[in-house]
Amino acid sequence: PPFFDPKVEESNWNKRSKWGYQQMIRFWISRIWDHPAVVENCESVLRIDSDSCFLETTEERVGLEGLGEGIVYRANKLRKDCGEYTEGLWDLAKSYIYEERITVKNPHLWDMARRFWEEKDNHLHKACLPTFYNNFEVTSVAFMRLPEVRKWHSRVSEEEPFGVFRRRWGDAGVRFLTMAMFAEEREIVRTEVKGYEHPCG
Repeated sequence: PPFFDPKVEESNWNKRSKWGYQQMIRFWISRIWDHPAVVENCESVLRIDSDSCFLETTEERVGLEGLGEGIVYRANKLRKDCGEYTEGLWDLAKSYIYEERITVKNPHLWDMARRFWEEKDNHLHKACLPTFYNNFEVTSVAFMRLPEVRKWHSRVSEEEPFGVFRRRWGDAGVRFLTMAMFAEEREIVRTEVKGYEHPCG
């Protein structure tokens, strides 16, 4: 991102290359929604990680029907991220909705994030944030291109404190907070995708 110097900064997560994993996270948070191939050709984007597979053969059973009318996001099951990979993200989200005078659209998800953060994980003794298990997800392009959503995503991935690069904030946690802020409960489908396995095998 502008004003982030990858030559000077040190990566805290090296996977195949110094900044490759963080750039993947950045891509799924913000960059994909400006990609011409997506903007010009897609109503929704189905994400499936390369090390995933389907163990069922019919579209109905594996959930490939995509998004229905009025739905902006189809999520897989819930997970959580804890510790250093979430440090500062909840504080940024709280300050952001205050600064931008945002009334969260999904109080249930927002309260879930607050409770996860405040209660900490009993085993790890670290603060956590809920995440969508987003190695499988279906997302509305129009929703992700809403000005208020794009502004939030830019704040997370393109500006200080550059948490994606310095802390390795994950796109799954950011996705959860995005839906809490900007999507009503009726606009989200949250069901485990039957027949889907990650990693495969």
